[in-house]
Amino acid sequence: AFIEEARLADCIADFSPSVEDKEAFGPFYTEPEWASAFTFTPEWPSFHGGLKAYSSGAFSLELPASACETGGVAIPCISKADAMLQDLQSTGWLDYRTRAVLVELTVFNPPLNRFTLVQAIVELPATGGMVPHANIRTAKLIRYATTTDYAMLGLEISLLLLIAFDVMDKVVFYRAYELRLREQYWDMYDVCMELLFLILVAFRINAAVVFGSLNLDPTVRVYYNFAHAVYWYDVAEGLAAWLAVMVWARTLKFLHELSWARLILQALLRAVLPLLGLCLTLLVSLLAFAHCGLLAFGSQIHDLRSFSIALSSCFRFIFTGMRYEEFRVAGGFLGPLYYIAFKVWMVLIVVRFFVAVILDSYRQVMEENRHSFALSFPPLSALAHDIATWWEESRGRRAPPPKERPFGGALAQPGVPNTLSGLSLHQASLAAKEEEGELSELDARQMYLVLQDRVSAFQEHLDGRVSNIEKMFVTTV
Repeated sequence: AFIEEARLADCIADFSPSVEDKEAFGPFYTEPEWASAFTFTPEWPSFHGGLKAYSSGAFSLELPASACETGGVAIPCISKADAMLQDLQSTGWLDYRTRAVLVELTVFNPPLNRFTLVQAIVELPATGGMVPHANIRTAKLIRYATTTDYAMLGLEISLLLLIAFDVMDKVVFYRAYELRLREQYWDMYDVCMELLFLILVAFRINAAVVFGSLNLDPTVRVYYNFAHAVYWYDVAEGLAAWLAVMVWARTLKFLHELSWARLILQALLRAVLPLLGLCLTLLVSLLAFAHCGLLAFGSQIHDLRSFSIALSSCFRFIFTGMRYEEFRVAGGFLGPLYYIAFKVWMVLIVVRFFVAVILDSYRQVMEENRHSFALSFPPLSALAHDIATWWEESRGRRAPPPKERPFGGALAQPGVPNTLSGLSLHQASLAAKEEEGELSELDARQMYLVLQDRVSAFQEHLDGRVSNIEKMFVTTV
């Protein structure tokens, strides 16, 4: 038998909710105010440290903040709190079974209307030592207090109304034309954004309800459990952040109207399937390196101490690099081998495959549209084309209408053979050849759009030229 077997009878494992000891202990005071520190309090909120997440409930003590007195004599609260902590230290409130000590403080800044929750944590793992950690979170729990806040409330209500109108418009449109939502990708994107916004409103309402249940009274300086309200506030703000990213990504629909942006989006869309295969390869490689690093260096390298942390660290190593000296010290042969294998496979091969796939898709799209742009740099050529089109349209809107003859068309030059529109035969033939050359450079879809515009313009021209009597005659015939 082991020679120290008798002394290991009370061995305590690392923290876990299944082995947490909730029995009362200590000297069992009855008179001091801090006797409840030795009794388990299930209402204490859960919290996260640097090593573990700790479930709700703890052996807690509330330090005094106001109206401190001893034997009927008023004393500074800091002196009473110091006496309470010294007594707990002398009576063994912290012992070898303790795995974490949390000191929580909540402050309020009236000019900024912000609550700040400060949590100072010291973790005591079963292996020994102390690991300090701090959580500082700021929240605007009183959401509507100033004129600007109420103006923001009005904008939020307006946005809710716009979402309701948009939903009703989509329902009527899809039912009237018997369309399917899954065939319209941007409409599906809009629906997802609207659902996320409604979930965001629900989270913020929940945070307000939780804060209201605290019955906060600034004149009474006692402990209020702000952790739950701050948690729901953080969840709502995180969702709002992702919603902001989706709103900015929504502008890609309008960029699609620009020819150069459309080509870039087409290149990215064409690269989706190859990139999915590469993402699967990257995931398998990360799992392999994370597992290998955990088994080989988990006890020596802090970034590889657990599988989840090793997985995130390996992904971070791709972009931020690795400390070669740390791996060399952890293993004389295996450490450098792991470092070189990771760098060669993950950085030199996999990452460059991602870049190669995107560049190949971009090259293919540019090759298919090489006749659409005159300049050597396609985005610049497309941008110049868009600006020129806009300038011609704006000039056409500002130019005065030409003088017309009674039978229609502009006034012709005297002595020159001309058509009914006022152009000379030579000018008309040149214009026809130029239009024929432009049409030959268009693809099928662009040609269809051009012809559709010309048919519409011709129809408007006929409607403007044919008199009411001629319309009646044509209709009768």
